[in-house]
Amino acid sequence: MKVGSIDALVAMVVLSGLYKKFGQNVLNAVAAACGLALARAGWSYWARKRLQRSSAGRQLTAVIVGAGPSGIAAAIKCTQLGIDYVVLETADKAGGTWVNNTYPQCACDVPAYLYHYSFEEKNDWSCPYPLYPEVAAYFQMVSEKHGVHAKTKYRHKALRASWLASEQTWVVDVQNLETSAESKFTANFLVAACGQLHEPAEPSFDVSAFKGPMFHTARWDESHSLKNKKVAVIGTGASAMQLVPCVQKEVKELVVYQRSPNWINTSPMQASPFWDFLVRHSYVVYLYMRYHCFYGADVVLFNSVFNRKTPAAVRQNFENNLRTKMAAQLDPARKKEMEEKLLPQYPVGCKRLCMSDGFIPALMQPNVRIVTDPVLRLSERGVVVNVTPGRTGDAPEEAFDAIILATGFKTGSYSSPFDITGAQGKTLQQMWADDGYGPQAYLGVAVPHFPNLFMYYGPGTNLGAGSILIMIEGQMELMGLAMETVIRKQGSHCIELSEAAYAQRIATYKERVSKTVWADDYCVGKDGKKVNAWNYWNTNWYGTVREYRELTSRFVRNHWKVE
Repeated sequence: MKVGSIDALVAMVVLSGLYKKFGQNVLNAVAAACGLALARAGWSYWARKRLQRSSAGRQLTAVIVGAGPSGIAAAIKCTQLGIDYVVLETADKAGGTWVNNTYPQCACDVPAYLYHYSFEEKNDWSCPYPLYPEVAAYFQMVSEKHGVHAKTKYRHKALRASWLASEQTWVVDVQNLETSAESKFTANFLVAACGQLHEPAEPSFDVSAFKGPMFHTARWDESHSLKNKKVAVIGTGASAMQLVPCVQKEVKELVVYQRSPNWINTSPMQASPFWDFLVRHSYVVYLYMRYHCFYGADVVLFNSVFNRKTPAAVRQNFENNLRTKMAAQLDPARKKEMEEKLLPQYPVGCKRLCMSDGFIPALMQPNVRIVTDPVLRLSERGVVVNVTPGRTGDAPEEAFDAIILATGFKTGSYSSPFDITGAQGKTLQQMWADDGYGPQAYLGVAVPHFPNLFMYYGPGTNLGAGSILIMIEGQMELMGLAMETVIRKQGSHCIELSEAAYAQRIATYKERVSKTVWADDYCVGKDGKKVNAWNYWNTNWYGTVREYRELTSRFVRNHWKVE
């Protein structure tokens, strides 16, 4: 991204004014800043040259599983370090979840000013919350520009990976999805960059009996038209928030099945043509917007919603404002009924805070009903529910022309969909089951007994607010520091996290996450069931994104064993 003419004009005016007020001191400060920038550039150049000399005579390699935002970042870091790599991707193009999810109005619900790499900035998004084709195109552009596309084997699936101790390498069994042929890839490093949003979560009830068209939002079937059909949407999470307002306008009748209500905020950013012009043509304005969005999520929202240390009055005020916004969108004629169904009885933060301007208004339309009775199963004709005693209007069984599953993703398997076997002969899932911690990792990136393995978007790195791409860049930095350590130490080929560092990090995590809203007893609904599907102590990051980036930027040498 280049500095625009508007920035140059503003800089001239500002410097002129400062010079008039402070004189030569302003010029001295500018000169010092320029000198510091040159020194940093010189240090980076010297460090790269030194790294190249250290790696001379040997070529380290990596297998990266996944060509989404995480896999692309990992590949770019390998390029910077001179590590040869191959990326394995099951889809036919890069982009990860932005390629898999193609349901109507699928969009980024994080402000676009935050949803890009810091090393590949973009200030010309079409709107603050762009649709999936634009987001996917951005990642595909980055992949092409940085040479990742040329090193990616599309339609290739990692089946399993095993650490070969005698050779200090990873052996990955791979299947070509076009021919079904299997092959083996060998590399020094293995990067699991599958993310958490790749494997659709199936409902807890039996869906096998339904004979009509049925598909998950993450596997959208465009061959089936919903026009003038009677359609059921099961689930009211983030994807349903975007899908329902669009489908409502097309179908004859829409019934939405809700397990528990969500807190819903309206889009806080509405771009005007003038402001959009400034963001596109002024790097300073763009940076201001990026910082504004980052501060709003990382400081204001985190402390207003997720941090239990924040005074209760602050969190209650935030909740009251949301409740007022939601209630204002309800149909006055059915306000009491809709309040019971749509306004949560648990505090903000227990479930992911959703964002939508159109979801509640769509539910108020005459061709839409919302059902809160628990779904028991699907029948051949439609949906069977357990009708609440005394409630009228909802039938035990209702027939549909099509059913849409908006039930989210399996976010707890992390390394899935392939097994990773470490130095002790156990898979990652077996180790997590045996040690009693469940899925955990050192800053979400590494675990003991799995040398040269790095995870992206791993356990404990999900966010309640903010951009996961900023977290991914932190993981990219920590992985790079670990790989550099192997490169710099002559004769070494592997690096492994120590058990002590792992245990210490888990203890810190458990202590800190216990002070967040996710650990509170009031995240349990009136029926005694948790209102979210998170295992709070191994899913979400306990602090701010800024704190995470500070931790991943520091490589603590005694936390690692290098051989």
